[in-house]
Amino acid sequence: MYKNARITRKWIRNKNDEAAIKEGCYFDPAAAEHVCNFFEQCLCHTDGEYAGKPFLLLEWERDLLSRLFGWKQADGRRRFRQCSAWVPSGNGKSELAAGIVLYMLSADGEIAAEIYGAGTALQNAKNVFKVARIMVEMSPLLRPYFEVVPSNNRIIFPATRSFYQVLSGRAPNADGMKVHLGLMDELHEYKNDEMFNVLRLKLGKRRQPIIMTISTAGVFDPESFAWKQWQVACEIDKGIRVQTDFLSVIYASPIEEDWTSEAVWLKSNPSLGKILRLEDFRKDFEEARDVSWKQAAFQRYKLNRWTQATTTWLPDDRILECAGSTDLTPDEETEVEWTAALDMANTNDLAAFVLVGHLPNKKIVLPFFWCNEDQISVRQKRDGANGALYESWEKEGYMTETRGNTIDYATIKADILELCEKYKPTAIAVDRWNTAQMVQELQDEGLPVMWFGQGFKDMSGPTKELERLILAREIVLGEPVNPVLRWMFKNVALETDAAENIKINRKRRKEKVDGVVSLVMSIGVAMKVDGPSVYETSKPFCLAI
Repeated sequence: MYKNARITRKWIRNKNDEAAIKEGCYFDPAAAEHVCNFFEQCLCHTDGEYAGKPFLLLEWERDLLSRLFGWKQADGRRRFRQCSAWVPSGNGKSELAAGIVLYMLSADGEIAAEIYGAGTALQNAKNVFKVARIMVEMSPLLRPYFEVVPSNNRIIFPATRSFYQVLSGRAPNADGMKVHLGLMDELHEYKNDEMFNVLRLKLGKRRQPIIMTISTAGVFDPESFAWKQWQVACEIDKGIRVQTDFLSVIYASPIEEDWTSEAVWLKSNPSLGKILRLEDFRKDFEEARDVSWKQAAFQRYKLNRWTQATTTWLPDDRILECAGSTDLTPDEETEVEWTAALDMANTNDLAAFVLVGHLPNKKIVLPFFWCNEDQISVRQKRDGANGALYESWEKEGYMTETRGNTIDYATIKADILELCEKYKPTAIAVDRWNTAQMVQELQDEGLPVMWFGQGFKDMSGPTKELERLILAREIVLGEPVNPVLRWMFKNVALETDAAENIKINRKRRKEKVDGVVSLVMSIGVAMKVDGPSVYETSKPFCLAI
């Protein structure tokens, strides 16, 4: 059983391995070498500077494959039925997963193997499929023996009647499924455990099946399925929990470690300095150092740390650095072009209208706010301690008071018409929420009003552009900076997605951000998106309809 005692001891990492040996498990070097040889002799890399070159395993990849396929039960079947791998982005985990799919499809000795790849949406689930497809197409050894069916997101190995099938985001009907490998990509994106349970419950009809999850850390939620799986993996990795059929592979930096340390980067990223370039990593760090949302994204995707759903944005001193006069010279008045955006209020809420003047070397911001007289005193008492000085803002002319206990739409409309007559904006962006009547009335007046989406697709680009303008001091926010807008900047928290798109979080309704949202939208309608910008055409265009 112990053909090589030295190698066997090498693979004993924690209490789970010790418990497995007591159960009769052993390490089979030949099985470990078999899967590693498949990777290095049959596969090649599919991306970056190594694309087309043989898949020479890195130390961490060889270690994972050897442990997953080398450990055996006393009867010769594989020890591990579940593998949970947590690896930061950019380390090549999708290529590794694709290689495992092809190995278990064709070289694992399983007749009629059924392999399923899942994601929270079909597009996500296809990520590993695309890599596996390219691997087959680029390999002269594999290409003659596989059939790739792109239209069905399926790869077939006819010799054993085996197939690999991509599943859509919803859990499938499990009737008839006999899962040899169930692969779940980016576990942190899953809302619940439905897909996992479907795959896990269908492992029983196979001799030595595996359910494998690969992911980076996600947004912290103690009730989420991914967080619970992370906790289980950590406990098994540390030997706190004994479950001998569960392989835990974690590369991450604990929160107490210095995120700016290159030693911490290297420990967390097993491919860093190899397929992941240290120079690129340093550039990502430099970009993240001074912006909080980028710091959070860096720590989450580069160091595998769980982060909060939202992060604060720009420090107040950066906003104050953009103070300056918004008066235009005669030459600037002839070349400036204005865009605007309206964030309409509920009946007892704030309304914001922000004009942006676009010049070759800077942008001029003119914000306007309205609030009904009853709410001014209510909000002053409620939020005054947090810097919301509504009564002072109204007296100093930074906010317009409307009469009554609800917002006066007629006053706002009249003021907007007056502003548009003076500045003549070429486009006015509006959020669909609570604006239909006002939009119709403004359009009836001949104003170029258009809907503007509030999701990542439409908001990320202009939000990043506003950030760039502020950090580069290429935007002028008034002298002094309008205190209402300044206060709203302090309230901004950003949401990010896996692609590092960003948008302003609007769920925290007590902490007003309407003026900043309007500023982002006003910049957004002036950006070139799939066509000419407002600088190149007199016709206003719509980013989201």
